[in-house]
Amino acid sequence: TLYPVLVYPKICEWLADTHKKAWLKDMLSYLNLGSALIYGALTLTGLALYPFLAQWFPPLQEAAPFAAGLLAGICMSGHVRLGYEFLQAQKDAGAALLINLFSLGAGAATLFAFHAHETREIGWAWFTSQLLAVVIVDIRNGILLSSPLHKSAIGLMPWLGVGIGVFTTTSIHGIQGAVVSLLLLAVFMSGIAFLAKRLRDLRQNKWAR
Repeated sequence: TLYPVLVYPKICEWLADTHKKAWLKDMLSYLNLGSALIYGALTLTGLALYPFLAQWFPPLQEAAPFAAGLLAGICMSGHVRLGYEFLQAQKDAGAALLINLFSLGAGAATLFAFHAHETREIGWAWFTSQLLAVVIVDIRNGILLSSPLHKSAIGLMPWLGVGIGVFTTTSIHGIQGAVVSLLLLAVFMSGIAFLAKRLRDLRQNKWAR
């Protein structure tokens, strides 16, 4: 992975500079929101395609809980990796380790709770562990950078949409489940476009000064 080689040194450089650290404080919520929207859109794309694949190959329908939870967990893992780099750059590696252990414990508990449901418990366990990691890491980074809590909460909202997409994929079979994921995907794409416009306006205002 390129995170330790390229991203981590850059974050350390920004945190060491007073002006860049202030910029990070203002932009952290936008960075988290943008990352969540992009990874969430990738998840919903996969969830929307899954019912069509299941129609072509029916055995996939039984594996929907496993596949949906695993896909969402993988995308959450990609999102939270940046958050872990922020924690380590802020000399909070101990918290990163504890969060990892806690999320793994939650995943193991979910695995045990669903042990009688064949392979679906693996997907739900991965989904649960990564969702907890995302919530705790994003909030913790906001606290360390003295960013308002409500901004961290806004950055977590896309994962609620992902959770809805995972639930519908596992509980509503056929095209109906795909329609829900497609509607959520449209909302996510609109959110990405709005966020891009917002960031462009902020940049123009900065240069205007």
